[in-house]
This record gives sequence, C-alpha cells and structure tokens, in this order.
Amino acid sequence: MKIRNNGLWLYGKIHQNQIKKGHFSQIKSSEHVWLVSLHGFMHSGSTLRPALTHLDPAIRVLSLDAPGHGESEACHNPERFRPEKQIEDLVHWLDLLKIDEVFVHGYSMGGRLCWQLLRWLRGQDDEQKRRFKGLILESAHPGLSSNHEKEERLELDNKRAKEIETNFNEFHLRWNQQEMFSTVQSDFLENHEENLGVPFKHDPVSYASCLRGFGTGMVEAVTAKDMQDTEIPLLLLAGERDIPYVKLFNQTSELSDCATFQCIPNAGHRCWQDNPKVWSEQINRFIL
Repeated sequence: MKIRNNGLWLYGKIHQNQIKKGHFSQIKSSEHVWLVSLHGFMHSGSTLRPALTHLDPAIRVLSLDAPGHGESEACHNPERFRPEKQIEDLVHWLDLLKIDEVFVHGYSMGGRLCWQLLRWLRGQDDEQKRRFKGLILESAHPGLSSNHEKEERLELDNKRAKEIETNFNEFHLRWNQQEMFSTVQSDFLENHEENLGVPFKHDPVSYASCLRGFGTGMVEAVTAKDMQDTEIPLLLLAGERDIPYVKLFNQTSELSDCATFQCIPNAGHRCWQDNPKVWSEQINRFIL
C-alpha cells in the first residue's frame, strides 16, 4: 500500500505468518501485536521479509520503505531525510492504520531512526510515549558524541555520496564487500540483488541525498539520559562476529536498566540474514 506524506509517496506492506498446527502462542489467536520494521541503507522493506517468516504468528509486521528506497518515491532533497521528517512519516502510518501500540525494529540505518525516535519521544506527551512499547535496535549506531568524529563522518559520507552519483554499480559492489558483511553466504556477492530481495530499480541520487541528510554524522547522539528519561524497553542485537557493535552494545546496555543486549551466534552485521532463527527467537521473546 502507499500513502502520501510530506510531499512523497511512501510504500509499506503488512506481513503476518499463518498459525501452524501444534503452534502455541502466549496471546489469543484473535489478537496480534504490531511490529514496524525499518530497513538498512540501499535496502527496502522486502529485504527482511524472508527473516520475518520465523516470527510468531501473533506478530503483525508493517515493513516500510524509506524515502527514495524500494517502492517509495524517489527523493533528491537531503532535508527530507532528516530524522524529524521520517518520524513524522512513521507516526502518519500509525495514525492511518489506527495502531495504538507498537514495537519498532530497525536494522542499521533503520536502527539509526529508532535511536532518533527515542530522542524524539522525550519531548512527547504520555499518550505518545505509551504508544511505543519497545524498540529493537540491530547493528545501529546511537550517534557520534564528539565534533571531531562527526566532522570525519560527514567528510566520509559526502565522499560516498559523490561516488554513488558517479559510479553506483561499483560503489554498490564495494559496499557489500565490506568486512562487516563478510559472514554472509559465499554466493551472496554474486547474487546480492536476489538475496537481499531487491526487485526494484535503485535510485542513486536518492541514496546520495540520504547520506547527506541522514548519515551518522548528521544526527544527534543518543545519551544515557535519553534512555533513562523515556524508560522504553530496548533490545540491542548484534552478531557475535560484528566485534565493534558487540563492544558498543555491551557498553550501551550498561547505561540504562531499560536496555538489554543479546549477541546473536554465527552472525555478523546482518543478524536477520545470518541467523534468522535465533534473531526471531530474541524478537519473539522481547515482544511476547
């Protein structure tokens, strides 16, 4: 389905697994729990759908395509990717579908938006805060705290944006060859479009604009106070082979009693792809 918000057509799809014979769920079959799924950079909502088949049938998933990604409209304005605009999109989806209570999962770039959602909620009323029952942050950075780190990252993302605009195919291949993605199947790079479930046409200018408006160096860092003040349960997920994020999430989980870190075995940066069974078990346990 598509909706229009802030001048763009945005795409989303609802997914819910069928109840299998002999399946036991903690909630009644007539009930369900909503989970919004936010994808990573240059992916789409379809990327994670194979992993979603492992979730409990009681969980109804709304997978959203970010602006300029997947089936959503192309977006060449970096300002449209700012976190406050994307959060407005998310809230608009929830209002239209009359979703009063929801969990949100974000992978990588999508997780960055989850972190910013946490900051945004600090300034909202109690009704809006109660709407979000928990956030699942997978391989997602909460933001850079020092100006020096931000400046370095801005320089890197601007360089990447120019490379995307100049030679997207080469950039896309090199992006997937990064060490943090090295634990995927051996044939992944040869068939990465198919494996990522990306049947759509890429729009490089949208991706470049996304980096310029919503890169890691462009967002405010989430602090311990942000986590403590909102008191929203947080599930932090990282693959055991993604050492930087294992270290980061171990440290982050100690900043608030609301945060729990789970290390996914036999997985790298993409836990949902490397070990979907354990990935889904952790999410089922957190939500249900």
